[in-house]
Amino acid sequence: IIDNINTPDDSKKAEKLLNEAIDLDGDFVEARAILATAYRWMYRFEDAEEALEEALEIAERNHNDQGMATVLNQFGIIYRAWKKNHKAIKYFEKALELQVQLQERFAEASILHNMGGCYSSLDTDSSSTASSQEYLLKALITYQELEEETYIGRTQAELGNNYKNKGELSISLEYHMKALGKFRAFTMVLFECRLLVVLSDTYAKLGMYSEASQYIDNALPIAKDYNEYYSLGRLFETSSEINIWEGEQEQAINDLEESVEYFQLAEREYQAANNLNSMAIIYLEVGDTKKAQNVCDKAHR
Repeated sequence: IIDNINTPDDSKKAEKLLNEAIDLDGDFVEARAILATAYRWMYRFEDAEEALEEALEIAERNHNDQGMATVLNQFGIIYRAWKKNHKAIKYFEKALELQVQLQERFAEASILHNMGGCYSSLDTDSSSTASSQEYLLKALITYQELEEETYIGRTQAELGNNYKNKGELSISLEYHMKALGKFRAFTMVLFECRLLVVLSDTYAKLGMYSEASQYIDNALPIAKDYNEYYSLGRLFETSSEINIWEGEQEQAINDLEESVEYFQLAEREYQAANNLNSMAIIYLEVGDTKKAQNVCDKAHR
């Protein structure tokens, strides 16, 4: 069901179908795990957490080890999307321990991939990035041996993130462009969108603003179709940085206003506040102290 979600309405349809399946079979652990994934696409993290808690209780009661591994992995995915990375890693570790005992190579690789991606999202210290790279490379080797092309692309994208976090942008771009090719070849539209967001930021950091703007233009309609609020927040944030460099302060402020709105919708208040502070700085630079003060007040509420 989840693989067929192509629009926001599809998430609601998935929710309806999965709840019907749960009504028919109260012990259907996998349905609750997939339901949590549908909730994640809708930013309903509390509902996702509740669905997984119920699923884990059922799996433990029925001594369903595979079900427990699936649910623990989904807990990690939900907490990572919720930006609770340390909590996510604990669940991934529990899931991996179970999955190794079950000797399911594909499922094991999926958890390694998730752990690697989670470590990529932590502080960019050497231990986190080293752990991330180790897990991701293990996952990539397994996916390549199993010829799982779409998952190869996903892991290449995470490796690109890993190298970007280390500041090795040329290697990052190599992995990201390989992943982009996979996503486009297999019509993985949402994955393509999220990667375009990252690429726009990378090219902006390299001072290649024309390329960065092109990726923003490609990503925006997809992100809007999918209600990808966090992606939209990042796209407008990057666009504002480009406009600042090009001396277009008014447009930069407009972009930051859009970014703040989308970050708030995505429940990323910290990033919203940061962008309000950036707006205040621009207002100070153009001599509008009153607006700068108003924006600062909003940022610190």
